[in-house]
Amino acid sequence: MAATGWRSAHDRQGSWPGGMIAAVLAGGAGRRFGGGEKGLALFRGKPMITRALKAVNGTVQSTVIIANRPELYSTFGLSVYPDVIRGMGPLSGLHAAFHHTGASGILLLACDMPLVSAEMVKFLAGRAEDAPGDAVIPIANGKEQGLFAVYRRRALDKHLARIAAASIQFDEFRRAIEKTLIGEDELRKVEPGLASFINVNSKADLALLEKGESAEPPGKERLK
Repeated sequence: MAATGWRSAHDRQGSWPGGMIAAVLAGGAGRRFGGGEKGLALFRGKPMITRALKAVNGTVQSTVIIANRPELYSTFGLSVYPDVIRGMGPLSGLHAAFHHTGASGILLLACDMPLVSAEMVKFLAGRAEDAPGDAVIPIANGKEQGLFAVYRRRALDKHLARIAAASIQFDEFRRAIEKTLIGEDELRKVEPGLASFINVNSKADLALLEKGESAEPPGKERLK
């Protein structure tokens, strides 16, 4: 499938001409979660995705949800878009966000990080404004957090042929791009415990977080 509709006026006007938007990923298969829509699983009485949506609200120009069952997320009052080219894990979601919105910069955030804070979102967005490279990616627990990061449209440009053929996965893409990394020391000045980077892989993880515990340390990488 061709990556149609890719270029936009944004690309001809320089960096961040239309502002940064947020894309919350809710389109994963959720196999490790044991079925059901992970983003809609209740955490402290509300769908888990609402935590991510609240955290980005007020920092970015607008927010969209990327989900392959858009009808399930229609009640949130936001634009919901499916993957255009499937089979690339989170990269399919990032591509879909750029494709559908024409944005020049996207703050990508997975829906399974229910402790994400508005302060960390603001910090990451601010660091991305003047950072060199094609992406700004934080490091927590020694791992790059590609699913809570900011990407410029040009980050995908070098890989468009492989994206069109669905022959590249997110981790390979993340390793290949030019990026600015934010180390843990800098992140801990904003949030000492790095709770924003704790993610939920399973219903057991979710139950532990409800009790104020965590099954995995902050920074454990997730697959879409």
